[in-house]
Amino acid sequence: MTGGGALRARWRMAGSLVLAVVAGVTVYLYLDSLGERYPVVVAARPVRAGKVLEPGDLRVAMLPGDGVHPQALTCLSDGVGRVTKVELVAGEQVLRVRTLSPAEAGVGCDLLPHLRAMLLPVPAERAGGGTITSGRLVDVLFVSDDPGQPAIARVLAQGLRVLAVRDERGQPWPQGRELPMGVVVAVSAAEAERLAFALEHGSLYLMLCPLEPQPVLTSGVGWENLYLPPTSGVAGDAGPGGTGAPQPP
Repeated sequence: MTGGGALRARWRMAGSLVLAVVAGVTVYLYLDSLGERYPVVVAARPVRAGKVLEPGDLRVAMLPGDGVHPQALTCLSDGVGRVTKVELVAGEQVLRVRTLSPAEAGVGCDLLPHLRAMLLPVPAERAGGGTITSGRLVDVLFVSDDPGQPAIARVLAQGLRVLAVRDERGQPWPQGRELPMGVVVAVSAAEAERLAFALEHGSLYLMLCPLEPQPVLTSGVGWENLYLPPTSGVAGDAGPGGTGAPQPP
């Protein structure tokens, strides 16, 4: 081989090596990009619609960039406290558009399917003097004022959860104001019927319950037993939420 042919051969070899290196680097960068992962918040377990998300409902998964939804939450703190608009399956990305902030969801957004939110228009002097706050449990006492019926005072519901307290304009009630207010409580449909009927035929009083109330059965009070010693008894195994409410006489 002549000197010129040897030189050309060396150049061709060098060029081949350069092309091989470039190709190798390109493949490496491509494969490396495929392996890049990003944090995404996903459902750790099935979650029902209308649930306030808790830490146990969520986890962070590392997903490739092309698999991340643009609306996906990327931090657990962004998801905890939000309310689901739809059901979530385990492993599903939690999207901002499929959840609501507490302010967007509003009062009663996290109610169980069989419960409803009901406003009881009760002035402060009949609702613990304004000491009732959201999250507490209350009993509801009814006093009849229907002239066509015997006068009676009777506990209608026990252990109802307070969802919100409102002033006369429907705004959050500021403590200390001596104005009528309404208390929003969680009730079953049957409890709502009883309370609505009572509102039309008398007055309601709300009593604050302990954090873990024990349902109590009462017989009610009218003129015939007002001056007799009071009697009461602990109900069976009913718990908070109104399930231990006494039955009408």
